[in-house]
Amino acid sequence: ELHFIVDGSLAEGLVGLMPCAFSYYYIACRCKENAVANGTYENNYYKEWMDHYSGGSYKACYERTIDICEIAVRGLGETEKARLMEIFRKGTEHEFAFWDMAYSG
Repeated sequence: ELHFIVDGSLAEGLVGLMPCAFSYYYIACRCKENAVANGTYENNYYKEWMDHYSGGSYKACYERTIDICEIAVRGLGETEKARLMEIFRKGTEHEFAFWDMAYSG
């Protein structure tokens, strides 16, 4: 299923990585917000992880990846765009399964 990362276009590779990059940022931000709100942030085992993935440098990297993605898809036809949407959808499903497994055990 992930052969497009090696054999595909730049756009396919970038779109395939976007769900992972987004999920780490989104989940780290939510975890940090919750930890701060319930008073467990300062002594939290995952504090460094939350700081890294919710931090400005990671956000800037993620946003730059979006910018590059937008450049890579310019001029693509509807068929190619539909393929990219399918890659993104599948990647999102895999990310959800990963985080669900981590949460559920």
